[in-house]
Amino acid sequence: MSAAEPCVGAVRDSNPIMHDQRLALVGLMVLSAVSSLSIVAIAQSSEPLRLPLSIIRSNPVTVITVGNRTVQAIVDSGGGGITLIEDVIRSAGGVRLADERVWNDAFGREYRVPQFTVPVMTIGGQTFHDVVVIQATDWPEGEGPPVPNMIGQHFLSRYFAVVDYAGLAMTLWPPGTEFAASAACGRTRIPMEQTEDLGLVVTEFDTPSGSLRLAWDTGASYSMLSETMVADRRLETTNRGHTFFHKPAELTAGGQEFGPLEFVILPLKLPRDVEGILGANFFSSHVVCLDWAKREVRVH
Repeated sequence: MSAAEPCVGAVRDSNPIMHDQRLALVGLMVLSAVSSLSIVAIAQSSEPLRLPLSIIRSNPVTVITVGNRTVQAIVDSGGGGITLIEDVIRSAGGVRLADERVWNDAFGREYRVPQFTVPVMTIGGQTFHDVVVIQATDWPEGEGPPVPNMIGQHFLSRYFAVVDYAGLAMTLWPPGTEFAASAACGRTRIPMEQTEDLGLVVTEFDTPSGSLRLAWDTGASYSMLSETMVADRRLETTNRGHTFFHKPAELTAGGQEFGPLEFVILPLKLPRDVEGILGANFFSSHVVCLDWAKREVRVH
């Protein structure tokens, strides 16, 4: 697939697949932080957070309010905490904390960034106070994600998340209220695998070449496999331009067939319990429900 060829379904845009390393700049940003928001603050409301989405370069983008400013933010199930640019943090009266945070992107590059407490933030129609955020990385020109702000899995994992790219919506239901969302989730249930990072959603799929442990990553602009893993297994690849792809004819989990699905092959440095990433070309065709409390993924 060329850099200009669109993803399927409702998420078409002018350039959803960015060549080479841009494909994974947002996906799988694993932070060392354990939490980014007060659990008590989330538990006070039984109403869901409703996040309208726009698809920008195949990333799901919503709108949040930080202090008095309304800004765009990528909703990234593979990312870590809540990330904001310096100007947004400053204008909201953010107070810098003593500890910095260290995170690695999907290519293994390490970043050390400051963290702050932001007095007030509104996400999905609900207001939160004293939110711990990290400052967004200052990317080189032309290399960063389409939107620098991000809501990661340390926030999302406290909810039952219904991800609907075709409907341009993500709904976050408090634990215990997920029955209200069950009709959208379908009957396919896939258990989450144990991982070192409990917020990271990883499931096992069967393919003709063996099993694959894949992370469900709404921050990834395309599904991806590690270059090293592909070489070790001697998987069949195709070459278009300077980019290699692998497309297993079958991709099965929870008794459901999801293949064929194309993966781009990149020099990823993934956690040792992850072999690849499910990205936008998967989410565009399915409603995906992420249930961290029950440790399962439901797919419609």
